[in-house]
Amino acid sequence: DPYYRTYPGFQVLIEREWLSFGHRFHDRLGKAHPSQRSPIFLLFLDAVHQILVQFPDVFEFTQDYLTVLCDLFSSGWTTTFLRNCPQERSSADRLQLWDVLDAMRTDLTNGRYYLNTNPIIPRVSLRHIVLWREYFLRFDWWRETLAEDRQGPVVWVPDHAVQNCHLCHERFNALKFKRKHHCRSCGNIFCGNCASKRICIPLKNYTTPVLVCDKCYQEHTTSP
Repeated sequence: DPYYRTYPGFQVLIEREWLSFGHRFHDRLGKAHPSQRSPIFLLFLDAVHQILVQFPDVFEFTQDYLTVLCDLFSSGWTTTFLRNCPQERSSADRLQLWDVLDAMRTDLTNGRYYLNTNPIIPRVSLRHIVLWREYFLRFDWWRETLAEDRQGPVVWVPDHAVQNCHLCHERFNALKFKRKHHCRSCGNIFCGNCASKRICIPLKNYTTPVLVCDKCYQEHTTSP
């Protein structure tokens, strides 16, 4: 359901499936006893991050949103994730998580977002799982080096998961020669009009010219 990939929709999802359902946040953070510690909610946010990486334009929020959400979850600054159930949280007098995130909405909204009503089917094989650098490596001095060293394979969006061009949003139609073309830089799928240029991308191990979309072509050719 594309609604749950929007800013308010993701809030509804967490409220319904985690908070109202009775996930024991206090216990899973190891507050009561270390033996009860289990990063279940963190694993859920990491799974959302994996999908966001493969489909960066179909989520209304950014990876920074997930990072802030994870920090607020583990810090105990807000009432939302305190204790183990809504009844226990009702007596707490702290900030509400959603008030904090709504105040930061401008900074955490994905400017590339567009409504995609088609089902998204992420690739789940191990070679397509990436480290959540924005969360796990953000305090490491060598994170910048890792972020720039992107010589691994580009994660391609699956053909069957896309029906429209990623840039112009025209629907693909083989009979009208609106065929699908993968950009070798970003991995998204485009029509022939929006992906017609070829360049070398040494950081991705493409030493001979390969097909890229117009947006990536502009980024590669205009960057200093």
